[in-house]
Amino acid sequence: MKKYMTLILSFLILAACKNNTESTLKIGEDSDVFQDNNTVAKGKYQGNGYTFNYPKNWNVTDDEAIDDGVHYIAVEKEGLDSSGLVTVISFDYTMDLDDMIEMNIEELRNNSFINNLNVEPIEDDQYNTITSRKATFDFSTMGLKHQGNIIAFSGENSSYVLLSQEALEDHAVNKQGFEIIENSFSID
Repeated sequence: MKKYMTLILSFLILAACKNNTESTLKIGEDSDVFQDNNTVAKGKYQGNGYTFNYPKNWNVTDDEAIDDGVHYIAVEKEGLDSSGLVTVISFDYTMDLDDMIEMNIEELRNNSFINNLNVEPIEDDQYNTITSRKATFDFSTMGLKHQGNIIAFSGENSSYVLLSQEALEDHAVNKQGFEIIENSFSID
């Protein structure tokens, strides 16, 4: 399991700085554009036991099975200089929420692109209406300060770890995208 987390988290920092590619995601049958919190959203992602909407200026850039019962998705804000990133790793089995967060923190600590990592203690939280555990963090990379959250929650027979991160200077332009994703996120 740890090798998969290493692979995924290695992509996180690089993904926030790379140019986005078009998603192969199939948009819902009803429409490819819909209203969400008075903003136009581009699509709805339906994953393994979860769904969420994402805004028109964000794209699904990675969507792949990592192992039997483990799936990874990344959604990024469009633009070469954009830094908004949300990743979700879903597991077809339950895991300890704090352990999932600690594994992600350890991978951040071991990432050579990350400098001055500061992680706040894990605390109880709500992600949309989902009871969760969360750790906030900040770091520097390539001369830019970043902030983010690692959020873990479980369904009846599955577990999820969601990472959101952005450059501090992009907070105003990313805020709406993060809100659309969180406010629409649901698990089965």
